[in-house]
Amino acid sequence: MYRLQSADVIEKIISQRTFSVGTTPTKLDITPNTRVIVIENSGTTDVYFGNNSVSTSTGISIKQGEIAVFTIKHGIEIFFVAGSPTIIKILEAY
Repeated sequence: MYRLQSADVIEKIISQRTFSVGTTPTKLDITPNTRVIVIENSGTTDVYFGNNSVSTSTGISIKQGEIAVFTIKHGIEIFFVAGSPTIIKILEAY
């Protein structure tokens, strides 16, 4: 599980929401000016992220109960998929 480090700086929280992940790749709509995304897999199954063709066998997993933190650049597209429909929590910040 990822733990925020003292060097991780979040200046302002832009958005905080849940996100439905299904069995086909689903694009995360990223709020403009987002620099940091925090993802908590609060659902009932592992989720996987990657590009628009991500699958449960090719994606990078976020296990149930884990938290992942990404620093992103403008214009990136992130897709999620799961073996069965589930919910994750998303926090966007800069």
